[in-house]
Amino acid sequence: VVRQLLTESVFLALIGGVLGTLFAYWSMGVLLSFAPVDLPRLNEVHLDGFALVFSCVVTMLTGLGFGLVPALQATKVDLTLALKEGSQSSGSGRSRARLRNTLVVAEVALALVLLVGAGLLTRTYANLQKVDLGYKASQVYVCRVMLLPTKYPDSQARINFADRALEQLAAKPELRAAAFTTGFPHFGAPGFWLDIEERPQADNSRLSFVNGSAVTPDYFKVIGNQLLSGRWFNDRDRENTARVAIVSEQLARQFFPGVNPLGKRIALVRRDAKREWREIVAIVADVKQDSAAQATRPAVYIPFPQNSNWSDFMPVVSVREGAPNPTPAVAAAIQKVDPGMPIDRSMGLAADFNAYSIAPQKFTLSLLGVFSVVALLLASLGIYGVMSFSVSQRTNEIGVRMALGAQREDILRLIFVQTARLVGAGLIIGIACAFAGSRLLGSLLFNVSPNDPTTFAII
Repeated sequence: VVRQLLTESVFLALIGGVLGTLFAYWSMGVLLSFAPVDLPRLNEVHLDGFALVFSCVVTMLTGLGFGLVPALQATKVDLTLALKEGSQSSGSGRSRARLRNTLVVAEVALALVLLVGAGLLTRTYANLQKVDLGYKASQVYVCRVMLLPTKYPDSQARINFADRALEQLAAKPELRAAAFTTGFPHFGAPGFWLDIEERPQADNSRLSFVNGSAVTPDYFKVIGNQLLSGRWFNDRDRENTARVAIVSEQLARQFFPGVNPLGKRIALVRRDAKREWREIVAIVADVKQDSAAQATRPAVYIPFPQNSNWSDFMPVVSVREGAPNPTPAVAAAIQKVDPGMPIDRSMGLAADFNAYSIAPQKFTLSLLGVFSVVALLLASLGIYGVMSFSVSQRTNEIGVRMALGAQREDILRLIFVQTARLVGAGLIIGIACAFAGSRLLGSLLFNVSPNDPTTFAII
């Protein structure tokens, strides 16, 4: 009897193992397509032989282990009672029923925990998509160029190159606008040590490090940044004119609380501790420098001709509606000025950089989503299997109840209450586990609490 039951159990496990292997092979490529490109050793991920053997062994042991227990229980049946009609409610039968019910409760609880995690990440991903980046990422392309020190040894040479290159870029019909910058979101920015005129100048410990970039006048037009007050940079902001700066809304809020910063002076402190004082001429909307999920940092912008000490900077262009990738046009324009100029041949769309920055949340959401669906499917099958078996075991009882006048609704209510108890117990345990486990996702969540009541209620 044990051999027969174990054979059936192992055979079912083998079928499941084969189907699972096929599903793993099919789904691996799908899951990897959601993985962040900087995931270590991503190119080495494949259907590993060792992992496959390990999974097959675990599948066989599962079939043997979970098949052996009911098989041994089946050999302990009292033959006299088993041959009598209606004997299914023996003590061993109730014990087996409790084991089945416990497994179903555990499946429901596990499914709820995984679904809550997937729900929290779904809300996070939706929140990240709504974040105002401060620029029009869908229309902006950026790359990097490097000026050779032998050809461009001083600031004036670099300024002349930028002016001539921008003239060539402005002549390209597919480009709406073009600019140069020394820093761009997701590319990093050099940054500055900042001092405020009202603070003690001798106290260098009071300096603050802020994001900073040197930009050409059309930079803000290219990225679609909003001017909140003041004026843009213009062609009169040159190397030999009054030093000016544009600050972000976050910088104004942080360093000038309750005060209009326009006309105030700030200093960009050099390595030799000398201060270069500049007048604030405008406030612009904040730009997300790293990712939509990270806090906005204060930023300051200065005219490129007034700080052209960098040998590498970035052409930033916005394209007209329906225009193709602008890489060939940008490369042609720059190399018309300097045929030997090395240039990055792949201009990246700013929207792609933003998508890359939230790739970890998307990948984790994908994994949890798959696991959640599988867990929910297993819980559904478990509930169906247990209830179907329970109803078949109670056929005689149901017949007696109906013979004594029970209606169809009474029988349905009887079975539904039994099912609801299992699901309810699983929900209570699952909610407790989800409350404790959801905090592990804290670093991946954005604008949603780990114990968000709406997510818990929906799940």
